[in-house]
Amino acid sequence: QDLCNAVVGLARSPLIVPDAVAAIATAARGRCSALRFRSLLDFSRAVGELMAAINGHQRQQVADCLAETFPILASEVQRTFQDGEPDKVGLCLSGLVRIAATLPAEGSEAASFVREVISP
Repeated sequence: QDLCNAVVGLARSPLIVPDAVAAIATAARGRCSALRFRSLLDFSRAVGELMAAINGHQRQQVADCLAETFPILASEVQRTFQDGEPDKVGLCLSGLVRIAATLPAEGSEAASFVREVISP
């Protein structure tokens, strides 16, 4: 949860240091599955925002972290829709739209997001 808060806070920062972003994204890898679904949605959105704000090898490290969230998101989305609780479905849809809005439409990350999370 602390890493989620760090990433969300970093995404809101007016000064983004690519090396710091890459280090935090690398530290977060492998820990995404421990996040609650709502936190995972926020985390993924923030990682997408950070990825869009940097270039170079650091961007790839952040993109790898984002890609790691996709299977977990897909599983949680499927579970949410199976449960069918309107409030949870609404939160899920809102979170997915926010994530999608951070991804460049022409980028491979957007295509992967649609293929791995939205389409199933």
